[in-house]
Amino acid sequence: MAAKNDHFIFYIAFATMICCYFLPNRSWVEAQRGGFSLELIHRDSPKSPFFNQLETTSERTINALRRSVVRLNRFAPTYISKTGAQSDIRSNQGVYLMNISIGTPPFEILAIADTGSDLIWTQCHPCAHYKSFSNGDLAIDTITLGSSTGGPTITLPKTIIGCGHNNEGSFSEKGSGIIGLGGGAVSLISQMSSLISGKFSYCLVPFSSESGISQINFGTNAVVSGSGVVSTPLIKKPPEVFYFLTLEAISVDDDKLEFTGSSLGTSEGNIIIDSGTTLTLFPQGFYSKLDASVARKIDAKRIDAPIESLRLCYEANRTDELRVPNITMHFRNADVKLSPLNTFLLVSEGISCFNFSSFQGLAIYGTLAQMNFLVGYDIENQAVSFKPTQCS
Repeated sequence: MAAKNDHFIFYIAFATMICCYFLPNRSWVEAQRGGFSLELIHRDSPKSPFFNQLETTSERTINALRRSVVRLNRFAPTYISKTGAQSDIRSNQGVYLMNISIGTPPFEILAIADTGSDLIWTQCHPCAHYKSFSNGDLAIDTITLGSSTGGPTITLPKTIIGCGHNNEGSFSEKGSGIIGLGGGAVSLISQMSSLISGKFSYCLVPFSSESGISQINFGTNAVVSGSGVVSTPLIKKPPEVFYFLTLEAISVDDDKLEFTGSSLGTSEGNIIIDSGTTLTLFPQGFYSKLDASVARKIDAKRIDAPIESLRLCYEANRTDELRVPNITMHFRNADVKLSPLNTFLLVSEGISCFNFSSFQGLAIYGTLAQMNFLVGYDIENQAVSFKPTQCS
């Protein structure tokens, strides 16, 4: 099945028909009793094949921010179409990687775990390289997931995947492909939704973590409960691949700023929560108010940002040198209180920058703001939950 304009094109009816053949096996029965978990490997952690020991921590941080900016083009208003069934094919610029195996016998690949994509996709031979398009086949094969908690290996027979042949991008043999965790019909989450009760969660470790290993949980393992949990409605709207939340305001200490101006809408579903975007981004008009409010609260020397995507930077050798304000995200029914770890990042020696920025009228809740939170998605009950957690 051919594709053009950087997308696999397929019929929803075909996808629905194939999903009906997805049957549980013994490992699934065992997994459903206790759920299962997998590792999420940060692209720049020592366990990643992309780890470069010659890079300094500052270089890794700045490169990660630059990769995140490149990815943002797919969120531009002209890209987000409200019609048609399509799945994105992108280059290897993601933040977190996950091991899965395809076929029988299983062939292991390391791919991007992405809540902003809906297709499980990898490169296939023969692989040619041409400009401005990507062609591939829609296929059915077995996906195997190995539990990181000592549970059974999970086998998913007759799973829909994409197999790319003519790809324009920066994939490499170290890691090529996408594990779509989004809300689209052919994402990994959707295809095994009934077997995990529509639940998954992750806990992202800070950049400073030595291991760089985070966890993603499925089924009963993914339930977020206990003291400190807050939940906000998950809004269903096109395109279904993205997870939309409703942000009502942001507080900077006692300064509460009502959120307005998102091109995604003025009320419900006005912000996307994403596992592949590093910064948290807002429309320029709202960001200017937020920037000014934060700057008024900080008594330190403001300096130029080392890269264009950052806006508010200060002279500091450690983030705890700055007396940063308390920032609270007021999602609908859920006030998420961020720590300095979530709001400021030491991007290079002597420079600490605000983790929030602006981009083309869109609002995206990125991974820096999610670190050290257990973030749970409940697709059946249409909710996203947050619980402060020491993820490392």
